[in-house]
Amino acid sequence: VSTMNHIGGFQVWKSDLSGKPPYRWTRVLANGGYRGFLNEFGLKLTAFGDCLYVGTGIAGGGYDRVHSRGPAAAEVLRIWPDDSWDLVVGSARLTPDGMKYPTSGMGPGFDNFLNGYMWYLEVHEGWLYVGTFNGAAFFPFKPHSLQSQASMKSLNDYIQTTPADSIEEFLHHYGGCGLWRTRDGERFYPITRNGFENPFNMGIRRMVS
Repeated sequence: VSTMNHIGGFQVWKSDLSGKPPYRWTRVLANGGYRGFLNEFGLKLTAFGDCLYVGTGIAGGGYDRVHSRGPAAAEVLRIWPDDSWDLVVGSARLTPDGMKYPTSGMGPGFDNFLNGYMWYLEVHEGWLYVGTFNGAAFFPFKPHSLQSQASMKSLNDYIQTTPADSIEEFLHHYGGCGLWRTRDGERFYPITRNGFENPFNMGIRRMVS
């Protein structure tokens, strides 16, 4: 079971549900994998191979305005049968379990800062598929137009990666959900990085094998 916590980050708990309730529960993961409130919740838990994979996120598509959390992109964590864990996709950091580096070599959001959720995980024919939610499509509808020179400069300062001279260029670079797959939990291959070439396809909400 995963929780949501906008102060300290989500937790993961487990129980074998033996005996009569209330059952005995053991905490497996704390503090959002020691990323704190930038991993506000564990959105999806999926068993793959011998491990349990956790897709994280922040409410509001990666920016919880109610609690002033974020914006930040989501991560993928992996829990082993002995309750040890790996950072699969995300930000390298020092934890009580030692230094954690992303085993995939990819940063939060599969290297797209607007992928605010790892929205759904599904296993299909020996592959683990991970679908994201991407918030870029909302930018054209902000109260203040991003198409002004000052607004685009502010946006470019914020993203600090590939600059964009217009909202169309911004959507081209960053828009559209991602769908990735892996056989080993280490190497991920993109099915799409841009909503199947439509920046307004903002999320993979559900998959069925």
